[in-house]
Amino acid sequence: MKHAPLLALLLLPGLGAEHATGQCLPVDFGQTAPGFQDDFIGNARNPHWVASLAHQEAYVQANGVLQVAVRRGNPNHLLFQADGYDATRQEVLARVRLRRFAGGANARAGIGVGVDPETSQGINLLFVQFETGSPYAQGTWGRQFKLIDDVRAWGPPGLAAGWETNTWYWLRLRQTGAGTDQPNVLGKAWPADGASPEPSAWQLSWSRPARSGLAGILGGSGAESDFEVDYFLLKADGLPRIRLGPQLLFFKEPEDVVLRPGQVATFQLAASGSGGRSHQWQSARPGPAPFLDIPGATEASYTTVPLQAADHGTRYRCLVTVESGRVATRAATVTVDAQPPQLVSARTLGRSQQVTVVFDEPVFGDPGIPGGLGRFSLAPGIQVLGISPGRQPGILELATSPLPAGATHTLTVSGLRDCAGNEIAPDSRIAIDPSVEVPEDYGTVVAGYQDDFEAPQLAAGWRAIPAGSVALEQAEGRLKLRPVGSVAGHVAYQGAAYDAVEQEVLARVRLAGSSGSPARAGASVGVDPASGEGLNLSFREHDQAGIFGRQFGLVDDRLAWGPPVADLPWEAGAWYWLRVRQTRGATADTAVLSAKAWPADGLVREPSEWQAVWKHSGRAGLAGLLGPNAAAAAGLEVDYLLIKARGLPSIKVAPHAFSLVPERR
Repeated sequence: MKHAPLLALLLLPGLGAEHATGQCLPVDFGQTAPGFQDDFIGNARNPHWVASLAHQEAYVQANGVLQVAVRRGNPNHLLFQADGYDATRQEVLARVRLRRFAGGANARAGIGVGVDPETSQGINLLFVQFETGSPYAQGTWGRQFKLIDDVRAWGPPGLAAGWETNTWYWLRLRQTGAGTDQPNVLGKAWPADGASPEPSAWQLSWSRPARSGLAGILGGSGAESDFEVDYFLLKADGLPRIRLGPQLLFFKEPEDVVLRPGQVATFQLAASGSGGRSHQWQSARPGPAPFLDIPGATEASYTTVPLQAADHGTRYRCLVTVESGRVATRAATVTVDAQPPQLVSARTLGRSQQVTVVFDEPVFGDPGIPGGLGRFSLAPGIQVLGISPGRQPGILELATSPLPAGATHTLTVSGLRDCAGNEIAPDSRIAIDPSVEVPEDYGTVVAGYQDDFEAPQLAAGWRAIPAGSVALEQAEGRLKLRPVGSVAGHVAYQGAAYDAVEQEVLARVRLAGSSGSPARAGASVGVDPASGEGLNLSFREHDQAGIFGRQFGLVDDRLAWGPPVADLPWEAGAWYWLRVRQTRGATADTAVLSAKAWPADGLVREPSEWQAVWKHSGRAGLAGLLGPNAAAAAGLEVDYLLIKARGLPSIKVAPHAFSLVPERR
């Protein structure tokens, strides 16, 4: 027998749990309703959770969160299974944050209702990112929350919330029954930061044919995305009556601190939840030392004693104990900085009215405030006209009056401080260097082919593999590559016969935009003209071999990822040098790939050693570029490429090939 009380409860105004906690929480917290809730505290997952498609390993519970990793299969869910509840009228609420997101229609993360456990098809509210012109977006592009009926139809235009990764959000999804004359699927989403109240009205509504099924969490479906859930609530008639609200929600956790010797650090914890809890702060000395309790540190905040240089690298966290277990906050690291900033270099990079200044650490001092220009002086007789931040912290760009060619200039700096407050030594001086850092091939004679894409059209010998997989446009000294289909293609050079087993590619490239590991683009060797598969040094955003986030890595197309190349968190829009070499291995069916990557800003010298070496399947083929796929729709730009291989003509790596390195940003 089905009961009316659930629907009546869903329509009641909330009790306003924030009145008791000082935090903005979902409106139903503090009420009592038939339901099931899980805050994922403890080492074992609740036995009512069952993964569809046998993807149990994709859902791992640890330290108060359910970690959801991508698994192939579209769709897949973690479903709540229990006998005797009304599976046609139900509501799900969850707090979710994306750790990384690949973009596109298949990078799914969210919650679902009405899910058939056999097919894993249901109705979901999910995070999604649509590129402009996507047929699924229905006029709403970019990052949004949207409804979908799995493998059947996308819902109405989404909620254009512009969500961010590593940020918590509340998702609420209601299924109201069989009627289709009125919307029977309702959704809303809002920031779960404790400062944003729940929207009073439903933001999304949709009429769908009635479907009875289970409720749960929607996992990623074949694209490189993962996320975390730290609270889940299902309300439905037939479930036991419970008091709604989690035992613990973190809204603010300890943050890293930078300070000078003798200063104290204060760490704060802001949390909400039901029931009592206790706190115990812990610290761990630098290195692999274990966390130990700090005597007497049992409040929601903790202030250290004055810290000294020996405390540099110490980590602090809080253990919060509730009825069902114990959860640790993130560990905050203390940087004790006793050293003032120092000048590393000052370079014109071939420009006549700009100087790039590099410090050994980030510097502050508000150059834009009145008198800021007075912190810098150039001798003899050159004026500093403006200051702007450089590509990275610790780099400043000075606009100057013209610097006469051939003259020696000195930069003097005073009054700048680092983030700990240490002030640079007064009248710190450094000579201005007019040189530009370029690859080691500069000026050498090699057997090879080079292209700086200055011609009106692409040179003969370049071809897309597979044909039509990459859109090419050459203009203003750059070759622009944009995807045509969902699979990344190559642009390879096919000239006179040359050794296609031992070859090397050097390219200066930038990725205009990217999201996730599938957004591949970079430099290639061994590209098979028939299959389109090659060996690549690629941009990516992936968690592998202990490196999380943006990096460069080796990949054998559609076969295997190789090792990460450089701990270099690349930025979209910034130029990089990529160098990849293919040599014969010890046997005929192996190859050795060597790779390196470094910023192409004229400031960074080419690394003297290869950063990664990978022994992999040998493949003879062409050399060139790995084009972007649909996940990097903004495309790849290249303004110089060099191929070196026996059998190619003898050429000099021409100086003009690098003359515009500092200008093209």
